[in-house]
Amino acid sequence: RSRAMAGTGDVDVHPSAIVHPGARLGRGVRVGPFAVVGEGVVLDEDVIVQASAHLAGDTRVGSRTTIFPFACVGFAPQDKKHSAGDLSRLEIGTGCTIREHATIHGGTRLGGGVTRIGDGCLLMGGVHVAHDCALGDGVIAANHAVLGGHVTVRSHAIIGGQSALHQFVTVGERALLGGGSVLDADLPPFCLAKGNRAALRGLNLVGLRRMGAERADVKALLQAFRYLFGGPSSAFAAAAPLPTHTDMADRAHELRGAAPQLPRVRALVDFVLCAARRRPLCVR
Repeated sequence: RSRAMAGTGDVDVHPSAIVHPGARLGRGVRVGPFAVVGEGVVLDEDVIVQASAHLAGDTRVGSRTTIFPFACVGFAPQDKKHSAGDLSRLEIGTGCTIREHATIHGGTRLGGGVTRIGDGCLLMGGVHVAHDCALGDGVIAANHAVLGGHVTVRSHAIIGGQSALHQFVTVGERALLGGGSVLDADLPPFCLAKGNRAALRGLNLVGLRRMGAERADVKALLQAFRYLFGGPSSAFAAAAPLPTHTDMADRAHELRGAAPQLPRVRALVDFVLCAARRRPLCVR
């Protein structure tokens, strides 16, 4: 343990913890009783590893992140194509909270070799983040949500508890997936979906309000959403008054050409028109 802490200063490691000599611990790191920090793990400043957590592999944990008891972080991916010796790395951002019994695995060679967790994420108890996932900043995954391999969750999206996300799906920024859902399609930004299989139910209006979106922005998003995906109109925001098309891509192109176009509407349209999609688009 002393070699692992050499030169870092102000590190507090409980006598019962096991820290490999090859691990690197930054200033202010605290490692609790019976925790295990393996060779190749890097803990930046002020990381807290609580009792009985286990960190392994080529893993870097950003400053001020807290890892709670019995979390298993950085272990080999659950992928039969993965072989010992393949690149498998995990990067966790700053200010994250990894709660009890969460599991986060490293990447695979075929997926680029890296699993990434952004800054300020909250992974609640029992959450599983599989190999090659990429989570943006401020993502929240509630208890026992399960993310398959290669899933992308963009910044400030929320994944409800006990949800399951199919491999390769993408969840757009500030989208909300309701608890207990099974998502097998890409969920557009700012939208709300739920169910097994998950279907669009509208915009994430609560999330937009919490982020301080202006009333005009919300109205423009509602108009765009109702034009793209259908659904009932309201006195506040009917579907955008544009030519009708049976094909959603044609409707998206109509919106893209409309002016003025707000950045959030543009993000929604760009998501719908993404040519690199590996999964279908989540619709009503």
